[in-house]
Amino acid sequence: MEKLGIAHSNPYFNVLTARVEMLNGEIIDPYYITEYLNESVAVIPVRNGSEVLLIRAWRPVTGELWWEVPAGIAEGPEAPADAARRELLEETGWEATGIHDLGWFHPSNASSTERTHLFVAPNPRQVGDVVDQREIAEARWMSGREAHELIRTHQITDASTLIGLLRAFQLKYLRDDA
Repeated sequence: MEKLGIAHSNPYFNVLTARVEMLNGEIIDPYYITEYLNESVAVIPVRNGSEVLLIRAWRPVTGELWWEVPAGIAEGPEAPADAARRELLEETGWEATGIHDLGWFHPSNASSTERTHLFVAPNPRQVGDVVDQREIAEARWMSGREAHELIRTHQITDASTLIGLLRAFQLKYLRDDA
């Protein structure tokens, strides 16, 4: 891949133009890549292994409110775990009392450099209210079973929430039997 230039830039990402050679030798020019400037994070707050704290977030692209886990982007040199703690507090009013790394994933590695780090925050404590009322309509505890039902009925559709919840279930941080 040969980077050719920047088609667009903002504080969060650049849209790059590139020239790439595919496996069969075909050249694609221009090829557009979204280059993220900071790491993304998502945090799955769980209580007693049976409940998860989800937010109802406004997403202008779809024009709808969606159930999601708290998520965002690290600010400057902020470590992903610290960004996850901050996002949890800003979006829910709950503070992480501990945080565990669940790994990371690429949401769209064919067109983006974005890497999302996943964390679980067991038994957070409430210290305030939702700070980010610009996009967060509410934060609500629900059972693992309710979260599974939201996934099944397509009320949870974003990759960070889907992968984060499935990892929390898989690693037994969250149960769906309550």
